Amino acid sequence: MSFAELLAEVKNLSQSEKEVLRSFLSEDLLNQEESEEFLTQLDSDAAHGDAGNKVYTIEETREMVKSVVARPGR
Repeated sequence: MSFAELLAEVKNLSQSEKEVLRSFLSEDLLNQEESEEFLTQLDSDAAHGDAGNKVYTIEETREMVKSVVARPGR
């Protein structure tokens, strides 16, 4: 799944899932420097995805997001 496809799927999230995602993305843990590193990693991962590496379905992605959100401290 590409980043663009992932963004398109955000509209299919429930309101509570959108709130969890919004909260996760806006946490103070991601300061500007970490955000730049995160975006660089996303770009790298997308390039590797295009190079034949594992591509996740939306269902797999949702499960991964749920597991991250369920971690203590989230």
